[in-house]
Amino acid sequence: MMTSTSRIERVQVSGLFGLFTHPITLNLDKRLTIIHGANGLGKTIILRMIAGLFQGNFGVFRRVPYDMFEVYFEDGRKLTVRTRPMPSDGGQLLLPSTEDVPRQVSVTLEGGKFPETYSPGMNRITRRPSLIDRIEHYLPFLTRVGPETWRDERIGEVLDLEDVVERYHDDAPLPAYEVADEPKGVRELRRSLNVRLIRTQRLDAEEESRRGATQRRSTVPAVERNSLALTHHIRGILEEYASVSQRLDRSFPIRLFQQNSSADMSASDLRARLAELEARRSELHAFGFLDLDTSLNEVPDEILERRRDVFSVYVSDVAQKLAVFDDVAHRVAELLRIVNARFKYKKLEISRERGYVLRSDTGKELKPSDLSSGEQHELVMIHELIFNTQKNSLILIDEPELSLHLEWQQRFLDDLSRVSKISGFDVLIATHSADIIGANWDLTVELRGPQS
Repeated sequence: MMTSTSRIERVQVSGLFGLFTHPITLNLDKRLTIIHGANGLGKTIILRMIAGLFQGNFGVFRRVPYDMFEVYFEDGRKLTVRTRPMPSDGGQLLLPSTEDVPRQVSVTLEGGKFPETYSPGMNRITRRPSLIDRIEHYLPFLTRVGPETWRDERIGEVLDLEDVVERYHDDAPLPAYEVADEPKGVRELRRSLNVRLIRTQRLDAEEESRRGATQRRSTVPAVERNSLALTHHIRGILEEYASVSQRLDRSFPIRLFQQNSSADMSASDLRARLAELEARRSELHAFGFLDLDTSLNEVPDEILERRRDVFSVYVSDVAQKLAVFDDVAHRVAELLRIVNARFKYKKLEISRERGYVLRSDTGKELKPSDLSSGEQHELVMIHELIFNTQKNSLILIDEPELSLHLEWQQRFLDDLSRVSKISGFDVLIATHSADIIGANWDLTVELRGPQS
């Protein structure tokens, strides 16, 4: 059984690059923490370490020099990660004389019923040509840069063979490998907290396609992927709306017959409720969810008074049907509010069939690729936070100022605060932009060099 979410209270990396020790205490009350400092101090690496630990991708720990990485939770538990050279077949430690020396990661949980330690990753990988052939066939976004090394062209990260199998074994038919058993306490703690890293390279995304029995991945613009995902999401809501409508319509005569006359609404209350529901339907039409039918406000007063029993049940049913859209409508409204306040000379609309619809001020329809890189970054990031973030997640955002001009940087944290209230997530940002921080220096943690 999965444990309840335990929020991270503090993170510390010691001996990073052999130079830096960075303690970072998160602002749990305001749910927003900003780490800042000069380039080269390890801001991005710290985010990658947090994401790697909770997502089960330990390549960053095998490659980056550090002494110890610690994550403290508000319930008193602690996860500690260490890395050391892997023993040779003869049982002796291999000297770390080159970057190619295999390194073994160990994870320790303290603060539970008893300490738990294990070494994540593969105990053995069968290094044979078929494995490399399959990697290059099924994962075309990886470019081979060494005998057993690839670069992920989407994010610029270099991965070794173990990294690739560890990260993509669910996405390609790679040969079987042995995995160390993860202790129950460590597994439950890691999985109880959803951690997502939003990288600087966020304009491309993966899309799966099938060619016969062969599964491949291709790279598509993330803005197009999100647009398509939104259509699927809206389609699911519309199916739920149809199901609720069918159920209520089928039982309407029986419920009308069983209606207690004392439950009938007054004519004035009915008129107010009909106006409220009509406004709601108009809003949903503007969002692209519903077509407009005959206005509810067109019901004559005499009919409304004479058939208060019918309309009392009717307005209750309409309210239940429209309530299906409450959550998605709130999210879409926030997306449109933020994005359209940023875009100049163009406007974003939503279509249930097409997702994003962009129009210039002259009415000309634009393609998502017509957006500037800054506009695409803003749209992709805000969409991810609004629609793809679970409650109580920890969101790691690396350099949100990327491609954002000054005005957008200055408004970023206010927008982020509004968005975080929708899903209730925590945020850890890495930046060196004073304009992003603005007046929020009380939320910052400065990373310093060894002589600072």
